[in-house]
Amino acid sequence: MSISERFISYFLEGVAYCLSFVSILIYTIKINRETQFKILTGFLFLVTVIAVKISVRKGVSNSLLYSYIYLLNSVGWSLFFFFLFKDPVRKAISLVPGLITLIYFIQKVVLSEFDRVFDSIGYVICSTGIVLLLFLYFQYLLANVKSERLSMNFNFWLSCSQLVYNLGAFAIFLTYNHFTLRILDDYTPEKRSILTSLWGVHNLLLFLSSIIILIALVWISRNRLPKNNILQNKLAEGTPMIKPN
Repeated sequence: MSISERFISYFLEGVAYCLSFVSILIYTIKINRETQFKILTGFLFLVTVIAVKISVRKGVSNSLLYSYIYLLNSVGWSLFFFFLFKDPVRKAISLVPGLITLIYFIQKVVLSEFDRVFDSIGYVICSTGIVLLLFLYFQYLLANVKSERLSMNFNFWLSCSQLVYNLGAFAIFLTYNHFTLRILDDYTPEKRSILTSLWGVHNLLLFLSSIIILIALVWISRNRLPKNNILQNKLAEGTPMIKPN
């Protein structure tokens, strides 16, 4: 395995989560401090810490840590959309995927004997729920059309990034456990490299989603016009300021 392949398969996941976390942290601090972005920043921080820990651990099973990741992602995105949506019906629906994943996690990890093989079902439940939330958001976006350009809507960019990742990685989540169990019956370095390469594809999709978020941050930061700039432009043009009564 080459250095680049090793980096993609073992370290790119942590890099991608770090990039997403830093981008959203900057957006939250500099542009929008609404509750949903604070929640997004919080759960992404936890996921990033876990992903980096996975990257540096060698020779041990990371299945439990990956289970924490799908739980945090599912609950985190459910809460994000709960605070984003305004109408009570969508707010209630947005909590369902997170609750389903939480119930499954408790049954699978807490109440049952934990299986040290990658939990494909948990990731499928998580990914399916997030995709449904994304389509619910796109429908909400179409029903509440504003004059603001979509390219200036950070929520739209976020949703696109997650759609690319979750739809693209769905097949990997669905089959990874199956391939792992088959390969364990006759475990060889060659067969192990197949699993490693498959997860490398997942990491590339995750990295692509983080790049989309970074592009959104840079684009919106460069093209938004702060309120202070509007006042400065008026003063520079000699526009008289009307003093309120």
